[in-house]
Amino acid sequence: MKGKSLVSGALIIIALCAFMSHPPASYAQDPLVLCIYPYLSATEIYKRFTPLAGHIGRELGRPVKIRNKGSYDDYIDSIKKGEADIAFMGPATYVKFTKKFGRLHLLAAYDTNGNRTFKGIIVVHKDSRITKLSELRDKKFAFGDHNSTMGHLIPRYMLLKAGVDVRELGKYEFLSHHENVALGVLTGSFDAGAVREEVYNQYSKEGLRALAISGPVPDHLFVARAGLPEDTVRKISKILLSLKDTEEGRKVLGHIQKNLTALVTVRDADYDSLRKIIERLAQAGVEP
Repeated sequence: MKGKSLVSGALIIIALCAFMSHPPASYAQDPLVLCIYPYLSATEIYKRFTPLAGHIGRELGRPVKIRNKGSYDDYIDSIKKGEADIAFMGPATYVKFTKKFGRLHLLAAYDTNGNRTFKGIIVVHKDSRITKLSELRDKKFAFGDHNSTMGHLIPRYMLLKAGVDVRELGKYEFLSHHENVALGVLTGSFDAGAVREEVYNQYSKEGLRALAISGPVPDHLFVARAGLPEDTVRKISKILLSLKDTEEGRKVLGHIQKNLTALVTVRDADYDSLRKIIERLAQAGVEP
């Protein structure tokens, strides 16, 4: 018995040594970093994207951690430096980043019930007497972040087409998040503001009214840094594209956005229409 115990003990030690020398892939590899641009509060971003990070990690056999930067500039800087392996991007950010810093691997893009575009809305309080964009002259206007598609660039284009220069506004401020804009208009701090459609739908019950709605713009997307191995890129893309096929995957999508039904294949050319808008803004002296 004593001899058997010694043999068993030796086998356990050998097994432990082997485990420590060759740990599972999920422990042996550094975590992948999923960077989310700051379009919502940090709390809300972690709430929405933690299930996705967990799902990718389990399917890939490698941990994935979320990194939420406090500002768009910090977010862009982390991608530029290669600190983010995967990034969730707004469409305007993608267009501007790739023009300035070069290509990124395209992984997948939003699809909402077959619709791959989204809209921005310029809002006022439901009791406001403002009925058209031209009436915003001398009024207080709230934008989101300067780099935001629906928080700045698209509403700026809408104002431009309506003949309203921001210098004609009473004042305007950048409030970082869409939620801040909605609350600023609801509390009367601003006469009007720019938000994405999802945020408008959330706060319309509280007293927001749509003053003007943008045309459709290609939706948000997931990308990977240029230096990420091709095999890893293919695996991550496959994981994202297959989310719609399982109950667990559909729950992950619902956490990200309630009406998000799938992530679908995406091409760089899908964003050409937005490139034209950004070019027109630049021609009008608006720095994108």
